[in-house]
Amino acid sequence: MKINWFSPIFPENTYINSYTNFVFSNLTKNAEVTVWTNQKECQHEIYKYTCLRKYDLNDIPWSDINQADLNIYHIDNDANFYYGIWSISCQCPGLIVLHNIKLHNFFLKIYKEKEANQYAYFLQMQKYYGYEGRKSAEMLWNQNVLSEDIQFNYPLTFLALENALCVIVHTQEALNYVQKEKKFCVNYLPISDLNQWETKISNESEIYTQFILECGKKIRSLRHRLIAHQLTQKVGEHVSFWSKPDMSDVEIKRIAEAIYFISA
Repeated sequence: MKINWFSPIFPENTYINSYTNFVFSNLTKNAEVTVWTNQKECQHEIYKYTCLRKYDLNDIPWSDINQADLNIYHIDNDANFYYGIWSISCQCPGLIVLHNIKLHNFFLKIYKEKEANQYAYFLQMQKYYGYEGRKSAEMLWNQNVLSEDIQFNYPLTFLALENALCVIVHTQEALNYVQKEKKFCVNYLPISDLNQWETKISNESEIYTQFILECGKKIRSLRHRLIAHQLTQKVGEHVSFWSKPDMSDVEIKRIAEAIYFISA
């Protein structure tokens, strides 16, 4: 099995790299893992179990990325590290590891600094939170720091999951929140403190690995159908702008069948 792993590469002594190495030590026994990064400088030696590849959002190597059976995207609230990962996940579905459910700062920074697209930010706030969300977005646009209330009321969590085939969360709070949507296959895989016994961390990483492998097998067996489903959803969103508003389910099904035929 081939797996693409999209995650920032932090300094060697950080918690996330220590835990990732536990996972990789198990995962690479059963899969070929490629770590993708757009960081200019990184310490490859900490990923001794994997192959390291770099990408540029202006020239994404889709032919190589699409060779994998499963794409795994790690998403957290720092746009400097996770913007590129989220951008690719929007174009190529996969398993999303959600490290934080409060992502409003993340997306506000993306639309203000990375994409300079005020209109897109307003539309997303309106899409997820209605008219009140749109009005709040207009007021928030010129604020540099968001209050906890804003993060709580408008977390924009599901904007990060729009292309998710499956979701992994690490806290009970995140599990409860994502499950409310009743749209995603979400799995709760807690992460222990590295100060605890190494055997406990090792056992957790084995569970983590087994879940990833099972997810990869299911997605691989349904690859074309899943891609067709994702494409159909995106086409349906755009069709609504230029097609008749009462477009029937039969017509949507025909679009889905056509996309499935092409993707297969």
